[in-house]
Amino acid sequence: MNSLLLKALTSLSNTCNKSSLQAVDEDRIKVTFRAIHKNKVPVNPAEIEQWLLSNNWQPKPVESIVTWAKTISSGGKLPLRNKDLVPTEKEIWAKLNP
Repeated sequence: MNSLLLKALTSLSNTCNKSSLQAVDEDRIKVTFRAIHKNKVPVNPAEIEQWLLSNNWQPKPVESIVTWAKTISSGGKLPLRNKDLVPTEKEIWAKLNP
């Protein structure tokens, strides 16, 4: 797994509810994957799923995250619910790749 993707997943594990994603968690995850995709970091949904499950994420959030990763990494768009409550793609990328 790419080190930047690993850093992103670790960060999400520290900030998101692993059992039941809240709207702000969902938005943070989507924006993180947008930043990763925009900066051409390779994304392997099967690796993401395996990593999340081995790091104590519950199956339902994992399913959603893998679906979002597939959508965004293939150029798809996903709406945000609380855009003003999450960091921007630029801010997330700056933390992942200082």
